[in-house]
Amino acid sequence: MSRDVLSWTISFARTAHGFVVLMGLLVGLLYFPAWFGYLFSRALDGAVSWFLIATMLMFISLDLWQNRAVLKECPASEEDKLIGHALIISGVLVYPFCRFALWPQALVWLLVLTGILISSWGLSSVRATAGSERRHSKLYSPLSLLVKVDPTTVNTQKLVQCFLTQLL
Repeated sequence: MSRDVLSWTISFARTAHGFVVLMGLLVGLLYFPAWFGYLFSRALDGAVSWFLIATMLMFISLDLWQNRAVLKECPASEEDKLIGHALIISGVLVYPFCRFALWPQALVWLLVLTGILISSWGLSSVRATAGSERRHSKLYSPLSLLVKVDPTTVNTQKLVQCFLTQLL
């Protein structure tokens, strides 16, 4: 088992994209114990934040899994790869200076995950995947809501309308 993981890691690191993604995943590996320790101590105190986080991760993973065929067919353009790699590398470089609290580590991990998403599939394919949702599905997809909202023209009425159309 460990040989398979090692051989997969070595083969993945042979390309420039794979090496940059592995560097970003290393940041996640360093962030995971701090995040898990925080969630575990909060769960012992009776907080339910771990359940909300797990539910959000399940919805995003389900959305990506259901649209995996579309994502495989749409490789990222060179510009998207460059933007994604810049996000990943900046997250890797900034991470050692953000170890003083949990919230900056979470922001850096979000930056790295966004970079991996953009450099692997491209921003246009993520938008196409979010637009191809089933209208009759009762599952709320946080990923599609984030992609469909235009941050320059957001007002409360449009945000509520977009949220309600996702639920219906």
